[in-house]
Amino acid sequence: MNLFELFSEPTRLKGYNKRLMIPDIAYEYLRRNNYKYKNDEFWQKTAPVKTAINTIAKDAHYSFNYARFVLYSRFIEGEAAIATSAEYSYRYATYMIDDRFELGEAQIATSAEYSYKYADDVLNTRFELGEEQIAKSDYYSYNYALHVLNGRFPAGEEVMATDDIIWEKYNELI
Repeated sequence: MNLFELFSEPTRLKGYNKRLMIPDIAYEYLRRNNYKYKNDEFWQKTAPVKTAINTIAKDAHYSFNYARFVLYSRFIEGEAAIATSAEYSYRYATYMIDDRFELGEAQIATSAEYSYKYADDVLNTRFELGEEQIAKSDYYSYNYALHVLNGRFPAGEEVMATDDIIWEKYNELI
């Protein structure tokens, strides 16, 4: 909630000039005004817009949402922040780039879930960097073998063997 909107004269409130340094307020400011000024170069260079963009460019959540729901394209200034999150790196690659997001691959590789999804949905082939994490999960190891590799996944066999149902399905696959 933007408390500044509750007052008739918000400019008189303490902190009003720094409001665009708060990520959620900066995002809402850009989201609400972008439809009017998206192609206006003068507006894009104004101090409030620059401040808001610089603020959200430091936050993975708001950078991704700004790219997806406001710009409808890549948000280059926010890619470094997006790359700090496995979830948002995967989502950015899937929804915004529809291709590899190399800057975020190291972070994606820290998660079995997003490593598998990235390999299956984005790369459509192996994601070797994430295989170590995938191999720690019986569920994602099986699905990686089934949907990505279309065959054996030796690194995940030990963990898959701990679940009777997954191990049986895996043996049917190979």
